[in-house]
Amino acid sequence: MRAQNIILFSSGISENNGILFSVKEELEVQGYLCSYWRDLFSGAMDPQNIALLPVLIKKIPTFDFAVLICEGHDKTQLVRHGQTKVVKTMRDNVLFEIGLCTMALGMNRVILLTESDTRLPEDLMGIHNESALKVIKYEPEDLKTYRKAAAETADYLNSVSEEIKAILEVKDLVRDMDLFIRQNQMILSPTVIGASVSTANGYVSNFVLRLLEKCDEGFLLEGEKELCFFPDEKIFLHIVLPLTYSELTPASTRARMKQYKKGRVSGARFREVEFYYHILGDELHIVDYPTTMVTSYQTARLILNIQADDRADPLAEKRFNAKELDLFENALSALTTESFIEATVRHFYTDDTKEEEDRLIRRLTAMMERVSIEREDY
Repeated sequence: MRAQNIILFSSGISENNGILFSVKEELEVQGYLCSYWRDLFSGAMDPQNIALLPVLIKKIPTFDFAVLICEGHDKTQLVRHGQTKVVKTMRDNVLFEIGLCTMALGMNRVILLTESDTRLPEDLMGIHNESALKVIKYEPEDLKTYRKAAAETADYLNSVSEEIKAILEVKDLVRDMDLFIRQNQMILSPTVIGASVSTANGYVSNFVLRLLEKCDEGFLLEGEKELCFFPDEKIFLHIVLPLTYSELTPASTRARMKQYKKGRVSGARFREVEFYYHILGDELHIVDYPTTMVTSYQTARLILNIQADDRADPLAEKRFNAKELDLFENALSALTTESFIEATVRHFYTDDTKEEEDRLIRRLTAMMERVSIEREDY
C-alpha cells in the first residue's frame, strides 16, 4: 500500500505551542506524507487576496485523510433549556473545515485532535450517542508547579512547557491515528468525491460477472473455428491496474492489450463480451486493463479545474489519481464477493428458479477465487 497523504488543519495556537509541528513530524516518521493547510494556498496568484473556499473544495478531495487540531480557541455563550453557560469552542474556520473534510473524504477518514474541555457540536454525534468522527483528546497543561518553582520565568516556562507537553503527548496521539488510518484506508465511503467506486461497480457487474456467467457455454477464441471449452477451475482472470495514472495511461493500455489474442463469450447477458487472453498449458488466462478508470481521471480533472485564483498544482492531480486508483482497487475487492454476486444474480435472473440462481451464485463465488487484482507500471 502506498504512503497515505494527510492534510493537517489547525488554528494559530497549535502552531505557536508546537503541537501542530510535533504531530506532523511524528506522522512523517510513521511514513505518512503530510501537508499543512497553508500549503494549499502556496500557488495563489495573489496571496493577499485569495479566494479560500474554491481552493479548499479543489484540494481537500486529493488527500486520503484529514487531521484537524481543535483547540478551545474561543469562548461561546450557549443557551440550552433556558440555561446559559460559557464553553470553550474551536475557531469557526476549523469547524467549517471539519464539514468540508467530512463530505470530501468520508467520516472514517477525518480525525479530530481536541482538548478534553473543548466543546464539539452535536451534529458530530453518530449512532449509539458516540462521535461519528474519530476524536482523540488531550489535556491542557497545568503550569502551577512550574510557576511555584520559578515565578519570575513563568512566561518562559509557559511556552517551553507547552512545547515539551506537545512532544511527550504527540507520540501517543499519532499511535492512535496510525492505527485508525491503517484500519480505515480500505473502507469505502458513500460520500467520497470521485468516480472510482461507481465505475468499479459497473465494471464488475457489466464485465466480470457477464464474462464468467456463461463461460461454461464455451468461448470463441481468435484463430479457432469451433467453440473452446475450459473447466471453471482452469479459467483465470487477471485485472491489471496501473501503478500511477495520467493522460498517457489509456494509450499505454491499448498498446499492452495488443500483445494478447482476442476472444469473446457470445451468449453473455444482454450482448457478447469481448476479452483478451493467453493460454498456459490447459489454462485460459484472461487479462483485462479496465478502461473505465478514465472516468475517475476525468472526474478528478473536473474537480481540480474549479475556478479559483490559484495556479496549476501537479502534486494535487498526482495525489487525486493515486487515491482514485486505490479506491477503484479496494472497490473491486469488495465487489468480487458472494454478497455482491448474489445481489447481481437476484436482480438480473428473475426468470430463473431459486435453485438455478443459487447454483449460479455458488459457481461464480468459486470462480472469484481465481480472479486476481494486480498493479503494473504501464
